Amino acid sequence: MEREFEKLRKNGQFCEIKDKNPRGFIQWFDYMQKNKPQTNALVAGLMVILFGGQNIGWSIFNDHLDIQTWSGGYEDDGTVFWAITSFYLAAASGFLIGSLLVGKFSKINIYIFTTLLSATSATCFIIHPSSIYVVVPARIIAGISYGITYLTILIHACEIAVPKLRGMIVATVHFCLMIGVFTMSSSLIPVYKTRSYEVDPTKSMGLNALICLVSGMLLSLFLHKESPVYLIKKYHEEEALNTMIRLRSESHETATIRNDFNEFCMMVQEDSQSSLNLFKYSYQFAIVMIVKLVFVSSFNMLINNYMLELAKLHFYDAENDLTATILSGIRWGAMLIGMFLIDVKRMKLFFISSFGSGLILILLLFEPITDTSFGAVVVTIGFQFFSGLAIGLISDIFLVDSVNTRVKPFFIAMTNIIECSIQILLIVSYFYFKNISIMHFISIFGVIMIIGGAIAFTSILPDTTGLSLRLARNKFIQ
Repeated sequence: MEREFEKLRKNGQFCEIKDKNPRGFIQWFDYMQKNKPQTNALVAGLMVILFGGQNIGWSIFNDHLDIQTWSGGYEDDGTVFWAITSFYLAAASGFLIGSLLVGKFSKINIYIFTTLLSATSATCFIIHPSSIYVVVPARIIAGISYGITYLTILIHACEIAVPKLRGMIVATVHFCLMIGVFTMSSSLIPVYKTRSYEVDPTKSMGLNALICLVSGMLLSLFLHKESPVYLIKKYHEEEALNTMIRLRSESHETATIRNDFNEFCMMVQEDSQSSLNLFKYSYQFAIVMIVKLVFVSSFNMLINNYMLELAKLHFYDAENDLTATILSGIRWGAMLIGMFLIDVKRMKLFFISSFGSGLILILLLFEPITDTSFGAVVVTIGFQFFSGLAIGLISDIFLVDSVNTRVKPFFIAMTNIIECSIQILLIVSYFYFKNISIMHFISIFGVIMIIGGAIAFTSILPDTTGLSLRLARNKFIQ
């Protein structure tokens, strides 16, 4: 491949460019503002992801589900169980459908389709939030929409981003997911007796979502830009080049844009001859699943509800429960910090996030730490901060960097279907294996996260910071 690059360079298709990496906060900020159209192009998809985050916050980050009007009360665990798992089962289907759609249709057409699905779901939540026969189908529609959109937007984000900011732009997807969890948690602050919510939180979720979805779709009419890689695959090279110019806020083609465009063309040509056999990507799969397991260990129904229970001693006064809002707010606040650092010290950040979170979970095994309400609050806040710093953000970056563009949709679908399956198994454990001590699960989660951090520290995980999409993919080839 280096010979081909040399040939292109001699023919004038590649130019020698001096290193112009931004230095210092001011230059980085200006560079990010100049490349803002790349994030803006994702707005329609991000609103669907935000709605997906609300559905996740409504379920696995909520310990008041069984007193809402649709649930049947405390005596009916089965109703709550199926309301929660329906979203993840549907999301798994959505990932599979998305892997078939993303290469055939433009991103805006997919976003329109999933926005309509999400709007239908939100409308159902608004019209009849007290019926389980409406809530579960609405959750299924939302899950399908979420799965299709999550896969599509990850591919879209990595293909429109400049190499130096690809981490931040891809991380925006997971960041919006956590904002959705936070906004849902805010709707759960007032807690009263069974079936007596003054404002039904399920209806609030639908109203908030509908406003965001409509706004996102209207904004996308002006801000959306198609993926240059998709356009090159469809033989619209001139349109792809013009799109890259607009995405980078330039008025004309520059040497950097020409270089990146030519590298995209070469990447597409190479990838067109690659195998679709997922078994040939076992190394990439192992790497990504390590990071995915670390993320699931930090964010699942078992660990979330345990953390909510610990912190509730301090934040719950029997009428207002700020626990979920504060913990999810700390988590997305840490993510905001991580987003600005993720394109600078990526693997060090992952090590701090994973190892720090795992260490806190191991400390939870020592009861004196959580004997007081103050100790419990410190532990739960520390866990949310460390786990939010990089774990979820980097799991998405590894997904898009690890394989070529031809197999990427199926690879993302497979890994996320496995993640949904693990989440469902942990939900099953929460409802139907109550005889197993939560401390056993916490010790397992803690060990997984410490091992994940140790692997990052030993440089086994490839660091793709600042690399082009093509070079990042090559880092994973063994």
